[in-house]
Amino acid sequence: MEKETIKKLVEYYLPYISAVKGAAYKQQDISEKQLNHICTYAKNVEYEDILGLIDFTVTGSAKDGMVFTIEGIYYKEIGRKPNHILYKNICKVEINNFAKKDNDNEILFYCNDEGTWDDQIISSFVRKTLLAELLEEIAEQMAQPFEISFSSEKLDEEKEDT
Repeated sequence: MEKETIKKLVEYYLPYISAVKGAAYKQQDISEKQLNHICTYAKNVEYEDILGLIDFTVTGSAKDGMVFTIEGIYYKEIGRKPNHILYKNICKVEINNFAKKDNDNEILFYCNDEGTWDDQIISSFVRKTLLAELLEEIAEQMAQPFEISFSSEKLDEEKEDT
């Protein structure tokens, strides 16, 4: 899949995925201060590979946030360890659709065929359905199987950081 195709998809969806006005940044709009913070959870990612950022902080520091790259997403939520998921490894996302607002739901990532989820994003800065749609479009471009499902039950326990 061409880098340009992923870039266009991310740039199109980015402002819509962000549930907070002014929290979405294209690569060229990311400040040096934000970039320094991004490097703490998107380690070994080259600046050229960063496509966009959704800042999860109210101060605009990007100490917590979601970085979209050519290969996948890197994210750090308040009080949680940083993580990343490569687009090519995602086979399914499930949106736990228990809240009135999409950004208050949670999204689970499945990167295996075992039926167990690998990680989740719960930040209210992200519209989960639109994030799932972006990931589905990227999967289509990569010609890989992908599924979106919805559940109306909230998880009783958050997956423990390992």
